Amino acid sequence: MRELSRLQKTGWFNPNRIEYSDDAVTALKQFTRWLNKGFVAPNGAWTAAGEAAVDRANNGGPAL
Repeated sequence: MRELSRLQKTGWFNPNRIEYSDDAVTALKQFTRWLNKGFVAPNGAWTAAGEAAVDRANNGGPAL
């Protein structure tokens, strides 16, 4: 939970821009995976690649 708080203060982890799990451990795993794939921008929102991945996932593609 401390790591998520630190990331939120830097602006990277922004649950107001991307919906994360309510569980802190799961949310940190989601954030880390999406950041490593280049899906999260420095302002905490989706990048163009992240938006494309979300669109694919919402249309029957692989889950994020």
